[in-house]
Amino acid sequence: MQLSRDEMNRYLPQGLHTEGAFLYSIVEDTGNTQAGYIWFNVAQGRQGKEAFIYDFYIFEPYQQKGYGSMALTLLDEEARCMGVTRIGLHVFGDNDRAFKLYQKMGYGITDITMSKKL
Repeated sequence: MQLSRDEMNRYLPQGLHTEGAFLYSIVEDTGNTQAGYIWFNVAQGRQGKEAFIYDFYIFEPYQQKGYGSMALTLLDEEARCMGVTRIGLHVFGDNDRAFKLYQKMGYGITDITMSKKL
């Protein structure tokens, strides 16, 4: 819990009013029900404005129905309007479903960190 609090304080120091932080609900059209959420921050990077997705989740009943792909497509459009030239994210190695989604949406591997349990 402390690590989580530290990360929130680091990346959302003013909560929802943090400059450069964007938190969106993903809403199912017909019932106007929240289907998930996405949180990304935009900052000046080495090669211009860059976004980083800190949290992205589609709730279980809405998974495998295209909401993830749609949300990432809309994020691309929003980021382009903001002048963002690159979007980054982290995905855990055992999260095969998310990994495949990100690859399908054009994300490429930039590095690989590995570990071994002893």
